[in-house]
Amino acid sequence: MVDTDSLYGRRLIPQILDRLAVADPERVVYSIASLSDGAPKFKHITAQAFGRAVDKTAWWLHKHLNGMNGAPNGDLAQEHAVTQKPPKIQALGYIGPRSDDIRHVLLTYGAVKAGCAALFLSPKNNITGALAVLNASDCSIWVKPREQAMLPLVEGILQEKYMRVLELPSVDELLEAESTEPFVFGKAFESVINEPFCILHTSGTTGVPKPILWTHGLIGTMDAVRLLPPIEGDGGLAPWTDNWNEGDRIYSSFPMSHGAGVIMDILMPSLFNLHCILGPSGVLPNLGLIESLADHIDIWSMVPSLVDELGENPEVLAKFESSKFICASGGPVSPVIVSKVNEVVRVLNLTGTTEGLFIGNLWVPREDWHWFAFHPYSGFEFKEVQPGVYEHWVHRNEHWALFQGIFYTFPDQDSVNLKDLYIRHPTKPNLWAFSGRSDDVVVLSNGYKISPLDTEALVTTHPAVEGCLMIGTGKPQAGL
Repeated sequence: MVDTDSLYGRRLIPQILDRLAVADPERVVYSIASLSDGAPKFKHITAQAFGRAVDKTAWWLHKHLNGMNGAPNGDLAQEHAVTQKPPKIQALGYIGPRSDDIRHVLLTYGAVKAGCAALFLSPKNNITGALAVLNASDCSIWVKPREQAMLPLVEGILQEKYMRVLELPSVDELLEAESTEPFVFGKAFESVINEPFCILHTSGTTGVPKPILWTHGLIGTMDAVRLLPPIEGDGGLAPWTDNWNEGDRIYSSFPMSHGAGVIMDILMPSLFNLHCILGPSGVLPNLGLIESLADHIDIWSMVPSLVDELGENPEVLAKFESSKFICASGGPVSPVIVSKVNEVVRVLNLTGTTEGLFIGNLWVPREDWHWFAFHPYSGFEFKEVQPGVYEHWVHRNEHWALFQGIFYTFPDQDSVNLKDLYIRHPTKPNLWAFSGRSDDVVVLSNGYKISPLDTEALVTTHPAVEGCLMIGTGKPQAGL
């Protein structure tokens, strides 16, 4: 039975922070790394300081947007929010300096408090795709880091669409918030369950990208994972959040325009009281960077290509022996190479979707790290579409509000075809391995997705080419 008396799954992230800032103000919640002669140094941010910076960001937004969303602290008190359409929330378009900048986090929190929602646009979009997301979100406000030059993509957007541009203060200015008045966020979970915590978008591989609202209800399913009960069909395996302990230091190599970046840099630190490491500023996550941080991190979240690279460098890999585990997500990894990683530091292979996040993932035995197992409450079905190959479906059940986040994204559907293909373990029927996509999408090892059909069609228009096939699933680049 699910512990329905627990608040897990019904907590609001800004309120978790506000309570922590009062109960344990000196707890370090974020640290910003910098490199000095190759060695990392850290600027620590306490719960109290972070909470004040969030409030300063919220007041800054309220000042510039006052009157657009009504009173910032009003409770709409929807009695049956799960079945009602969410109220209009102003979206704020944003592309920040990758994941090394804490303003992604401050803007997310501050926007929720101020009655709006950060929309994290991928810088890899073209102008057409970006406009499709902005228009579908009715987004007419762009937030730009004050010191950052206008990106060419944003310049192109502004030539096609009028948007009000706000310049977000620097990190140092937002963190200098000792005199900031509290920005009270007193809403009840039930009243905002369908309001966005933030907004991301699809990859656009099968058409133009579309916005995806990460509602508070969807976020709550991440909080509720720990409530999954041991029942028949779970193989005796624990939920994937087991062994994520208070104070664990986490680092993610994903940008915060990617769902995994938001999960690991914003959601998990709040929901599980983790200590999140960001930065260094301007340094793209690479093997040298994670090597320099190896002694300071307990939990890693890495793009698959970086885990593969780690497995190919045994001298660097040896430095990760003291870490608790590495989460690999966002795409397939090399079973052979990453098995070497798993021998040194345990690998937690996660699979999820931007629309539903991580649903029902379980810790598998260490030797089965490459396989996935799912709790029965996930509602998953694997339909055999050809001998030995199964298509991944999810069906709504009575536990959906806590454990099946995808139905917050698709409230009118009772079954969703995830279009992932799997094979079954030859001797352990509850284990599954990813084997591709049923919609021809190529999933690269860096987490990006490519639709090959347009490229193949274009190449075959050449008179010397009779046919071609794009490949690359699980590789860092596509091939033809």
